[in-house]
Amino acid sequence: MQYSGIHKKFIISEKELEMAYENLKWAMKKAREIANVPLQKRKREGMLEDIDHLERAIIEAGKSIGINFGADWGADIDLSE
Repeated sequence: MQYSGIHKKFIISEKELEMAYENLKWAMKKAREIANVPLQKRKREGMLEDIDHLERAIIEAGKSIGINFGADWGADIDLSE
């Protein structure tokens, strides 16, 4: 990432965004493994758990830099790949 003084904007390459996306997915996968939560999509039942809030925060962090996970909640993402 670099800052362009001429454009007064940050410039992030496609490669850097892809790396960020893969790292955020990896973090969600490791969090699920630690919490003994399936890596596949899952149904959320009852109250939200810490893993739900953690994954939501990761998704929101991605959104803040323009990454679309295709879901608003981690339970809707399959990380088994």
